[in-house]
Amino acid sequence: MNNESINTKKDIIILPCTAGKTKLGAFFGKTFTAAPQNAGEVRPFDQCGIEGCETWYDLVEKMQKQDRPDMLEAYKLYHPRGNASLYEKVRAVFGDRFMIFSAGWGLIKSDYKLPYYDITFNGSNTNSNHRRTKDPYKDINQLPEILKKYPDAKIYSVVLGQYVKKLPDLMEGFADRWIQLDASTMDGSAYTKVYRYVESKILNNQ
Repeated sequence: MNNESINTKKDIIILPCTAGKTKLGAFFGKTFTAAPQNAGEVRPFDQCGIEGCETWYDLVEKMQKQDRPDMLEAYKLYHPRGNASLYEKVRAVFGDRFMIFSAGWGLIKSDYKLPYYDITFNGSNTNSNHRRTKDPYKDINQLPEILKKYPDAKIYSVVLGQYVKKLPDLMEGFADRWIQLDASTMDGSAYTKVYRYVESKILNNQ
């Protein structure tokens, strides 16, 4: 794929969540992890026990319009290693056409507010933050909402590792306009490859 074909004024870009995050306080007294081991740890799909909300997904959605110290817009929450402000730069260029594939929450708009969490697709089942395939996650998918606003947009994703295997589950019906860009030739770890690709091949080629 020719990287210059990305229209930063029209197209949608999807990037992965990051291990580096702004540290926030507990959300309603809870912290989110893939394999709760301690009191106060929960998973997004667990029952939250708060009136009007079946799961923590529901409560996070309900709190979107509130200004809370325990939630932050996704593009501000994530801090890519070695390029902490990268997602804010991407947001400045793509606006609301920047989406993030979160291992904890799904395919979200970059200004969707999230609590702090420690869940990833990478690693192994021995890691407490590794998302288990058998667990009943109900990933949010806000892509249809964005496509209603930008019906002619193409969808570009830059993800590696297990994120490559998981993203197609949320792209059903959009294969004709979805293009996965290959960051594997960049130097560094999987995450670093993605960040370097975005910076050098997309942001610097506007």
